[in-house]
Amino acid sequence: MTQLHALIIDDNAMNLTVMSNLLNAMQIAYTTVQDETNVPRVLATLERLDLVFLDLALPNADGYQILDLLQNTYGITVPIVACTVYANEINTARQQGFHSFLTKPLDPVRFQRSVQQILNNQPVWETD
Repeated sequence: MTQLHALIIDDNAMNLTVMSNLLNAMQIAYTTVQDETNVPRVLATLERLDLVFLDLALPNADGYQILDLLQNTYGITVPIVACTVYANEINTARQQGFHSFLTKPLDPVRFQRSVQQILNNQPVWETD
């Protein structure tokens, strides 16, 4: 069976490390992007993409702009998950077309359960 692959877009190195470790524990391969201006280049190199985790607060563009780029420019149809410390963004994220919403800091047990749900095409909208 081919290993699942996630794309993590987050400008914070600590957040990338935490999420990478959590995905490693689930045996999900991943690619990280710390500078959102590199997203097009990285997408061109991916052979497989099953899931995207997208921070909403990025230095050069907000997560909603990147969501639009992923969906409308690159035709990404896999679940795109908003990951943010801003729980008050949940309704905007839903309206803008995110599949799911996770708040930071990520709880390891809840994260694993949420990812399994998302991969089964069951949206997760959590704020605590």
